Amino acid sequence: MNKIKKVIVIGIDGATWRLLDPWIKDGSLPNFAKIVKQGFSSNLLSPIPPMTAPSWISFSTGKNPGRHGVFDFFKKVDHQRQVIDSQAIKSKQIWDILSEQGEKVIIVNPPLSFPVKKVNGYLIAGMMTPSYEVNYTYPPSLKKKLKKWGYQIGVELDPGMRSNWARSFVMSEDKRKRQKLIDFFNQIDEKRWGTFKKLAKDGNWQFAFILFEAPDRLQHYYWQKDDFYVIKNHYLALDKILGECQELLGKNGMLFVISDHGFSKIKKKFYINNFLAHFGLLKKKRTNFLTQFLLQGGKKIALWLAKFGLPQEKLLTQRWIFKIYYRLYRPNIDYQKSQAFMLNETSRGIWMNFQDDKEYERIRNFIIKKVENLRDPGNGKRIVKAYKREDIYQGLYVEKAPDILLVTYPGYSLEVTIEEEILSKGAFLKSTTLGERNADHEREGILIITGPGVKRVKKRTVKDSPEIIDVAPTILKFLEVHIPIDMDGEVIV
Repeated sequence: MNKIKKVIVIGIDGATWRLLDPWIKDGSLPNFAKIVKQGFSSNLLSPIPPMTAPSWISFSTGKNPGRHGVFDFFKKVDHQRQVIDSQAIKSKQIWDILSEQGEKVIIVNPPLSFPVKKVNGYLIAGMMTPSYEVNYTYPPSLKKKLKKWGYQIGVELDPGMRSNWARSFVMSEDKRKRQKLIDFFNQIDEKRWGTFKKLAKDGNWQFAFILFEAPDRLQHYYWQKDDFYVIKNHYLALDKILGECQELLGKNGMLFVISDHGFSKIKKKFYINNFLAHFGLLKKKRTNFLTQFLLQGGKKIALWLAKFGLPQEKLLTQRWIFKIYYRLYRPNIDYQKSQAFMLNETSRGIWMNFQDDKEYERIRNFIIKKVENLRDPGNGKRIVKAYKREDIYQGLYVEKAPDILLVTYPGYSLEVTIEEEILSKGAFLKSTTLGERNADHEREGILIITGPGVKRVKKRTVKDSPEIIDVAPTILKFLEVHIPIDMDGEVIV
């Protein structure tokens, strides 16, 4: 086998075979079809729970969250959520390892990469970069070029605004307006790819990573047959990028296409804080009726305003409106008096307040038993699988994780707010409605590897699927760089 000269990793946030396989089969995605036919393709398992922040850091470090220290985009500080940054990553990332070995890297849009670190090459920070005013590139001089090239950090700088751009057109039946949404996301990723090509032009590099995050944003809100064209039109743009990527790599290059998690349809939301309140483990604050009215009646207000010429997409893309909503969209919880609560939806975890170890363990076992025995009264199906943090993570930072981690079964998603209407009835489930997420994360993402010496393999079963922590050691093997002994991942091919 010829020496591998270059490796490119294309990250596609939320990509799933549920969408890709049928679109490959009908001929819509010729470049995806080509690399699947040429190389190795399978599911790629995310950490538990399958969330963006711990998944991408698990990819870049080759370690489980208990060793790298990232469990969410936020951490708990005095019962408040606080945004984390690159300093929360307690392990070297693959581009750090390669830089130390003298290999040149190009890293575009990795989450949680601000403040930026020195690399042997280029780094452009991604999700959770606080503003365009900060230094979000290495070397710092690259920032001026990005401004000239029209580069954008993600969709918006605020975490929730990224999804809000996708959500803003859900209620619109006007396909011309929907096309504006598609064009918006496509143009961002075309600029990102164009920037990468400029940085890679001289060919003097060995490893590159570039993340495209729009599929996740779109799939949360357009996961129904009549709306699939919105998602598909973005994948068509990504397919074109894949074709150009293979040309850029040449004969002795390796291409990895990966996602941090998969996606599946949801029909009902499980209000976990309602559940904890029902058993007296969570104490609510006094109800703020204005807050409840705005949260519950927001959609009706938007529809009413639309009749007077102010469509939802204009409302939701106004930053001041979003900031008000973002402040309101918080659990109405007395954290000091509560024994258990979910602080943030993206953690998918329950935090507990106990000083006594025996009581802590007793209540933790009680919660796990109750939540796992819970059934949907409409169909008798299980809703949630629960794990103790130490049962799924290993390492020095396990105690930074929530005490209980939750993974929903297909068809369900977790909701962090307290729903007063169903709480009074002792209920925990509510059907999704128009304008809300109709799809959410699952563990099974995608993996495609193509290049010299990679045998054609196509498997879609979960059994024996590689994990996202396996990608980094596999890349290091191809580049003939020593694999650190503290990596949890194993070589895939």
